[in-house]
Amino acid sequence: MQWADFDNDGNLDLAVLGSAALRIYHNNANGTFSLTATLLSDSNSSYGKIIPGDYDNDGRLDLLVFAGIAAKIVRNNGSGGFSDIGVSFPVLGGTGDWADLDNDGDLDILIAGVSNSSQTNITQIYLNNGDGTFTKSTQYLLGVASGFAVLRDLDRDGDFDILLSGATNYMFGGPAGPYATTIYRNDNGLFSEVPSPFPALVSGKVATGDYNNDGNLDVFLQDGQGFSRLFRNESGLAFTDTGISLDQTVPVVWADFDNDGSLDFLQTAYVEPSFRILLYRNQNQTSNSIPLPPSGLDALPSGRSVDFRWCDAVPNHAQQFSCWRVAIGGGIPFKQGRPHRRRR
Repeated sequence: MQWADFDNDGNLDLAVLGSAALRIYHNNANGTFSLTATLLSDSNSSYGKIIPGDYDNDGRLDLLVFAGIAAKIVRNNGSGGFSDIGVSFPVLGGTGDWADLDNDGDLDILIAGVSNSSQTNITQIYLNNGDGTFTKSTQYLLGVASGFAVLRDLDRDGDFDILLSGATNYMFGGPAGPYATTIYRNDNGLFSEVPSPFPALVSGKVATGDYNNDGNLDVFLQDGQGFSRLFRNESGLAFTDTGISLDQTVPVVWADFDNDGSLDFLQTAYVEPSFRILLYRNQNQTSNSIPLPPSGLDALPSGRSVDFRWCDAVPNHAQQFSCWRVAIGGGIPFKQGRPHRRRR
């Protein structure tokens, strides 16, 4: 299940994967929802993963759907219409993410799971060609299944790194181990493995967020054998085990539930004698204050585009020196460039 505003009317709509189909429900803004689309009825799966994102830069949220024996892209056509674009990434029990990995302005795809053809565990990048097609990257990544593969800027350098975990051997019909949890640092679209401070996880789960408001993404890890731990990001891909854990191993959701500027934890779990909602309040005393406006705004025209640049705001962690490219006259109206950090 995934909430997102698919029709840009300011209300959260709902995408649900279940009963061997993907269903999109429109928010009627009166407490009710209307079914607007049913897709992927051939997915042969009642569970999976749904990730919204605008892969074609048309201003509407599309969907990357992991279900059954493949990951597929569902395009948002507008006016409540959705369509399977026919691009399929064959992976059994797959997971993954999408983000702009090569800083060309469109969403690329990361998938992990069991290859349908080779029956080996894979982790693979597919680069967006900008025309509705994707090209398989030749970069090697450790193949994993029964875990997670997410894209996050863990070192705050303006591009998306890879955090993945799972079994490294083929799972079905034989032993699944060994397990691994791995970080790949993204340097201008090239990925290199860095020493991982995280333990190997069996059926791992991950949630990321800045719990202590220092500007770095922290990592909360869990697995199916009772492991549960919060790791603080010290910057530069260095993490410290905080010793903070939760009794329940169901996935956590990060959000500021009490509006005090700090991220809290929410879980739903079975605790005798019934299912319960468990809310953990963040006692961190560092508030996430609103930064001052960035200074040093500059505009550099070049042909049909303009580079906008600005300096760090205050506090320092709140805003990096960044660059945005805006087309003039035609083409894609807004295209994000690579953020940069200016040394002083």
